[in-house]
Amino acid sequence: MTGTIITPPWLAGPSEQRLRDISNVIASRVPRSPEYAISIVQDAIALRGLAISFVRYANIYASPILRLSPEIISEILSYVAELEPTKPTTLGWIRLGHVSHAFRSALLDMHALWAGAACHVDAHARGEVLTRAGNTPLSIRFKDDNEDIEAHRVQFAMDSISFARYMRIEEHDPKNVLWTHEPRAVSGRELPLLEYLKVEAIHRPKRDASWLSTDIYEIQPVRAPRLKCVVLVNIFVPFPPGNLTKLILKRPVLGFAEAVHQP
Repeated sequence: MTGTIITPPWLAGPSEQRLRDISNVIASRVPRSPEYAISIVQDAIALRGLAISFVRYANIYASPILRLSPEIISEILSYVAELEPTKPTTLGWIRLGHVSHAFRSALLDMHALWAGAACHVDAHARGEVLTRAGNTPLSIRFKDDNEDIEAHRVQFAMDSISFARYMRIEEHDPKNVLWTHEPRAVSGRELPLLEYLKVEAIHRPKRDASWLSTDIYEIQPVRAPRLKCVVLVNIFVPFPPGNLTKLILKRPVLGFAEAVHQP
């Protein structure tokens, strides 16, 4: 858009009159009033808000997608979030909040998206993400087959299991330990929100000699009354069996050299 922008008639008259009134007050010898100065600033703030609203409506008029219902926009954003997950190095779907007011409003209402992003953002952004998640339980997903997962993210996840509804952790890189809770350390722990627990760990012989010893199956389970699904591979979390609809437990298959050295 180029050239001089002409103030429309519906705005020109009132705005010019208001500016004349302000100019006359400034030129007069009336004692200065802090309240009057504040009223001028409030006028400016009101006009700024009005300008933002006009730009918003212009975007809606020009962009058919913004005229869709909030429910459909939310559905679209959910698909985008699957295709463009957030990571410490990229905002992913969070960038859509900068596209338009409609997208931003929809995203702010999608608390589950934010609850699933808390483990996948840089540490300095995590507080804001948790605020946007509100009271929604966390979803914790780690899979290191094509990603190096930083220690601070693992630590946050392990510290947050009491606030998680969904936990899915899959180790592929022997250098990374994504599940750090020794079975006895979580025995009896309150996990009131947890519904789904899947941990596929890499077999680590030195650790597993203790972590997977036969006595761990006798320790007190975690207190997780909502737990429905448990999948544990090369790891053990003492679980309550009462409400389970799915249970898979897999222990390491020892190679010949390992088997020979077993006591």
